[in-house]
Amino acid sequence: MRELKLLLKIEFKNVLHTLNPKSRARSSGKGKSVAFTAVMVFSVAMVLLYSAIYSVIMADAFKQIDALYLLPALMFTASCLLMLFTTIYKVKGTIFGFNDYDLLMSLPVKTSTIVLSRLMVLYSINIVFALILMLPAGGVYIYYAMPGFEFYIGFVLSFLFVPMVPIIAASVIGLLIHFAASGFKQKNIVNLILTLSLFMGIMILSFNSNSFIANVVDIGQSVMKAVNQFYPLAVLYTNGVCKADFLALFLFILISAAAFALFAFVVGKIFKPLNTLMAANRTTSDYKMTSLNESSPFNALYKRELKCYFSSVSYVLNTGVGVVLFTMASIAIVFMGMDKLESLIGIPGINDIITKAGPIAISFFVVMSCTTACSISLEGKNLWIIKSMPISTKSIFLSKLAVNLTILLPAIIINASIFQYIFRFNVEQAVLLYFVPIAYAFFTALGGLALNLIFPNFTWSTEITVIKQSAAVMLAALLGIASVAVPLIVMFTIKTLDAKLVTYVTLIALVLADIAMYRYIMKRGVKTFHSF
Repeated sequence: MRELKLLLKIEFKNVLHTLNPKSRARSSGKGKSVAFTAVMVFSVAMVLLYSAIYSVIMADAFKQIDALYLLPALMFTASCLLMLFTTIYKVKGTIFGFNDYDLLMSLPVKTSTIVLSRLMVLYSINIVFALILMLPAGGVYIYYAMPGFEFYIGFVLSFLFVPMVPIIAASVIGLLIHFAASGFKQKNIVNLILTLSLFMGIMILSFNSNSFIANVVDIGQSVMKAVNQFYPLAVLYTNGVCKADFLALFLFILISAAAFALFAFVVGKIFKPLNTLMAANRTTSDYKMTSLNESSPFNALYKRELKCYFSSVSYVLNTGVGVVLFTMASIAIVFMGMDKLESLIGIPGINDIITKAGPIAISFFVVMSCTTACSISLEGKNLWIIKSMPISTKSIFLSKLAVNLTILLPAIIINASIFQYIFRFNVEQAVLLYFVPIAYAFFTALGGLALNLIFPNFTWSTEITVIKQSAAVMLAALLGIASVAVPLIVMFTIKTLDAKLVTYVTLIALVLADIAMYRYIMKRGVKTFHSF
């Protein structure tokens, strides 16, 4: 138990070190740390508020048909789906294939203790997701349904067991994807394709589950059937928590705990051989010498950055989700039409939103795909190599910016063309439809790089730490969302303002911000990079 506590303490300290800018040796002091903490608290509060608003909307709909008990079940299922996908690409690097495997195995600690510590890290991350979605839903349900004391008991007791089965399912799927891809020469590309295919499948199934809204007849059974298709334990959860069925609650807890214990036992048995297989590399016996190609320093750096990007499934999935969603939305519009898409995703008036604020609205997908916010940190302990090369720091920065723009600009041009084909905007609107997202693309890339220079982390043990949990990544995501949300809020709350005027002001502000950030990166950013 003492060894487990020490391992967990080290893991959580590492997470806090990644998040806390004050931990940097060259930090400017308490001011930056306090400001960052305030921003993070505000971000969490906004996410909880958004979750609560969504729960209120669902509760109003369910109350009309006397089916409030479905609210906790749906948010429970949504939490499980979120945990399932986000854990799939965390498995490699957390349970298997992590960088400090040799160091941990050399310690006088039992393998079972190491396995348990890695599983507890995954569990802790997922319990946060459950907290964000289920806590507001529980509060809304209490307000609307006024349940008895049994609900509070069931909700609290079951909450700690919610992430267990999704972790098991995600771990198994993640391992299957990795081993299916390991037989190919380009295993990282195959791994990425399989994971993206699974992600799109989950998204399609999630959207299709909303089709029950159209079925007014016996809607309660339709909802439960849809939920049960995703996760059969949701029925036990609903009956145990919302209907005071203590037998169902006991079975839910028992099945979840027993499955997790069995999974931990099996992982403990296969932990060493699996990690050995993970570390194995594919070799070939028909290597042939070919001519070497020359390229400019920038092209060499650009190819290096692209290779680094696509060699990491976690990197691509975490930063490419916006592009994927953008493309899926465009394809859905072509084959389904706006009316069906509106009823499918459950956002009323989406046609009017795109017509009025299309250039800014679609830019939400753009700001979700920032590759630069962790590009400096990913150099890690090998930073000295790139710093010692006979190349300018500006070329290093430009190569990292170029990768982000390579991901975003083709997607913007293709998908904006699809939107233009469907909506038939006039020339002025069409120009804005391209130029505003492109300005957001530069804003996203430059903002992410600037934040990573301010909040770097070179002492990570797993790349997922800086890709998903670092201060720069979180602040870049918040900056991007705020840059889209502010003009949209102004546009739809101050209705006397012309939407085109807001769009033009936003475009001008983005261009000015892009110029300012570029100048900052190429002047002060270069000095900051040299000081690392």
